[in-house]
Amino acid sequence: MTIWGKSESLCQKAQEYYYELLCHNGAAVPEAITRHVEGCSFCREQIRQLQEALAEAANRPDSSQGPRNNEAIEALSRHFEFLDEPVHCSQVKPFLPELLISSRQIRIPTPITVHVENCPQCSRDLASICEMVLRVDQLNRLSLFYRQVGGHDLSHCPAARPVAAGLAAFSLDGADSQTLNHVSLCPECQTWLYRQRAQTMTDRCVPKARTGVLACSEVSTADVFDFVVPFGLDAATVARTSGRRDAVATHVRACPQCLEKVQSLHRTLYAVVERADSAVCTVCRTEKDAAEACEQTQADAYRYPIHVEVLRQEPARAGSARWKAVPRSRIALAAAVVLVAGLLAINPLSTATGMNVEKLRKAVGQMPNVRITNSREDNSAPFFEMWFATDRQIVATKVGEERIVYECGKRRKTVYTPGSPPRPGSLRQEESDSCTEFMTWAFMEIFTGVSSEKDSLSEVEHVASGRPGEYWSAYELTQKNRDSEGAPFVRRWKVHFDPIRRLPMRVEYSRQFSSEPSTTEVRVTEFTYLTQSAMDGEITALTSAE
Repeated sequence: MTIWGKSESLCQKAQEYYYELLCHNGAAVPEAITRHVEGCSFCREQIRQLQEALAEAANRPDSSQGPRNNEAIEALSRHFEFLDEPVHCSQVKPFLPELLISSRQIRIPTPITVHVENCPQCSRDLASICEMVLRVDQLNRLSLFYRQVGGHDLSHCPAARPVAAGLAAFSLDGADSQTLNHVSLCPECQTWLYRQRAQTMTDRCVPKARTGVLACSEVSTADVFDFVVPFGLDAATVARTSGRRDAVATHVRACPQCLEKVQSLHRTLYAVVERADSAVCTVCRTEKDAAEACEQTQADAYRYPIHVEVLRQEPARAGSARWKAVPRSRIALAAAVVLVAGLLAINPLSTATGMNVEKLRKAVGQMPNVRITNSREDNSAPFFEMWFATDRQIVATKVGEERIVYECGKRRKTVYTPGSPPRPGSLRQEESDSCTEFMTWAFMEIFTGVSSEKDSLSEVEHVASGRPGEYWSAYELTQKNRDSEGAPFVRRWKVHFDPIRRLPMRVEYSRQFSSEPSTTEVRVTEFTYLTQSAMDGEITALTSAE
């Protein structure tokens, strides 16, 4: 593996020099970077894409540049409006949906992405929105919605009630854009709308296998999003007759399961609105003296050093609060990279320090519902599974046919075995009373023998994620050991990491003895991040299976 310093891979470092290599013959590029790019297919592909983008831009007037490039530049401009200013959650919320739009993915540290990286609550909000898999137009409207929250007039509520009633029944008939915007933004109207749908769920307590032309599995979050947040729908969209929209409305009206999907979406989206600022505040400051020292003859090759400062709110003895600074390292940004940020696959929320097991554990621990499966190799049946519903302090395990559900908050567990009645019992002291301790145990089982904080994983490559045009970052750790008889063997962990959601997706562990190179022990661990309703369904299946 190739490493730059203690934590940056050469792929990461080389990204600062793509423009120099392409346009200025690489005269100012370190020799190690030049050698790396010559042998790295990923970096060469990124330079090729940059070359195509620059050639395309050269053939067009500035005013007609491609929308993707313009969107990336506009997004960066909005981010850097917060340079040298304290950034709190309330300023970041409108940017969260935009971070998930591929044409605007911010691939360098900015005042906004630095806050998301350091704030567990904003990171969790981003992951929740990502799980919804919304369309680009819906992400755009959600960003606008989070910018406008609070702009409502209660005097409009009586006139808006008929539209809200139609919306509660999943109908936009007779609605207009302005009234829909009011219903979306007004807490009174939203509370009324939520209660109306809750009552409908109570009235339709028995689910049907199929309602209308659609089955439950065919109704996505994107299908029902516009009925939850109709903010920003234009008049043509509201008035347009859509067979798909009508089919979704027909199904959801009669299906309590999908009604709960709508209610869960409502709770998640409006929880972001209502959440107070966390105890984390971040500041990105320019180091002007350092910037002047870095100036080159070409204006488009300037580098601008950025200093990141993280402030954490701590209660003062007198009952007030104070902010404590947590120092962070300086980040160098290349202007050429900024101009083509929408084209380069750079980790959008790259950390200033190396990846380790503790960071992975904390990232997963921020997610409210996680399933972890272990298998011997790809595509084989799991030999061990764990479920973590951390918000409710529930952990479940499955080994073979035996399932155990731990209710940590109540300090009890129930064992389920086919052919036998459930066996309830109390949690023993060594079995823990905390989901966090279960998670720590699960991670240390995956990374047995690894120091959770001292042993760093280094980024080695980018791998296809399974979604077109998107990549995971692959991190690796290798250890050389000897068994009890002195025979040497090598252990290797490879972590596939989603840089958008900042979450590990899978870990491939292998152990190979030098004396038997053809025999390799392989174990694959996969992480799935579930919605609350999906987690409830899986726990129910575990406890009801014969």
